[in-house]
Amino acid sequence: MKRPGRVGDTAIIGAGTYVDNECGAASATGWGEYIMRVLLTRTACDHMRTMPAPQAAKAAIEVLQQRVAGLGGLILIDRSGRYMRYGIREHGMAAIMNGIALHRGYIPYGGTFLTFSDYSRNAIRMAALMKLRVIHVFTHDSIGLGEDGPTHQSVEHVPSLRIIPGLDVWRPADGLETAVAWACAVERRDGPSALALSRQNLPRLTDVAMVGNIRKGGYVLAEQPNPQAVIVATGSETSLAMAAHQALSALGIATRVVSMPCTNVFDRQSEAYQEMILPLSLPTVAVEAAHPDFWRKYVGRTGVVVGIASFGESAPAGDLYKHLSLIHISEPT
Repeated sequence: MKRPGRVGDTAIIGAGTYVDNECGAASATGWGEYIMRVLLTRTACDHMRTMPAPQAAKAAIEVLQQRVAGLGGLILIDRSGRYMRYGIREHGMAAIMNGIALHRGYIPYGGTFLTFSDYSRNAIRMAALMKLRVIHVFTHDSIGLGEDGPTHQSVEHVPSLRIIPGLDVWRPADGLETAVAWACAVERRDGPSALALSRQNLPRLTDVAMVGNIRKGGYVLAEQPNPQAVIVATGSETSLAMAAHQALSALGIATRVVSMPCTNVFDRQSEAYQEMILPLSLPTVAVEAAHPDFWRKYVGRTGVVVGIASFGESAPAGDLYKHLSLIHISEPT
């Protein structure tokens, strides 16, 4: 159990959820009541109102186990009543999180492999439609996961999530970008957020002075005087963009590297800011281990997208990056 902490005006109370200060302690009993009201009888719900939150949640599960055979393996809650073990049930997890967000008092978040966001998609779409503060933490976001093969390697998933109206999709490049993405997701009150995280370890590329720029969704990570081209990247490919930037510098070619952890947030910036980061006058190359079509609006018809327009393969990550014509990377550690 985590000790109470604070992110903005939101108090951290446990491993599985956050509670809003504006709802206060009364919302704790409301969580157990929510389970009962949705899944149980009104009589049981009325009885539970007199219980403290942990006992209420435990009582809800005990009654459910009596009513539905085998339910003990379906939904388990620890003794604190604050962490739900959904099992391999992505749609159920996402739908339940929507219900918790509608009830208010908590900011629900859940995690699974990015590829399995397909199972959650309808509930994610509904969260966006209803402007619910729900956070999806997706991992293993690309061919970088390696030998699990194409069934688990996301190719089209990040682009397809980005085009859901109202959903902010963050694909951070390092630890600091991840921390900023999480903070922005927790602070956001008008819609859901999704974080797409890598399996492989990534180098640190940013420093705390960049936090304000990261919050804008896209920013200049590195630049040489009088750049001749822009390289824009997200996630694990940002380090590849930096390597290309350095290699081109050695050849006397000046470039700018733009990290774009959240295209949705970047698109909400002013036209002046977008032009400052991605000048129309400079040729642009986008690099992402995902389907390339999404990036056409940023690079234009004369730009280049280095991406993956096919499914992956079962092989070590470094071999896959070379096989699929992405920039070479070292083996993940």
